[in-house]
Amino acid sequence: MGLARHGRDIAEIAGNHQILVTVLAPAGPLPPLDGARELFEVPIQSRAARRRVGLDVSVEHLASVIRAMENTGATVEHVYDY
Repeated sequence: MGLARHGRDIAEIAGNHQILVTVLAPAGPLPPLDGARELFEVPIQSRAARRRVGLDVSVEHLASVIRAMENTGATVEHVYDY
């Protein structure tokens, strides 16, 4: 995530071109995200104003998705490298 925050892009992760990312997001719709598709959404009982969202992200768009999520107040929870 540090790479994304410093304007860097990512070409591949462990040979994968698609990656699962979970974010802790505020209630409401996510912004349009190029290269990402929402897979699931789960409420977080201990934090009613937040929800966990799973995203299928193209690795080439990963850095821009991270930046977009952080700009909306979401926190990237985990990037799964399968």
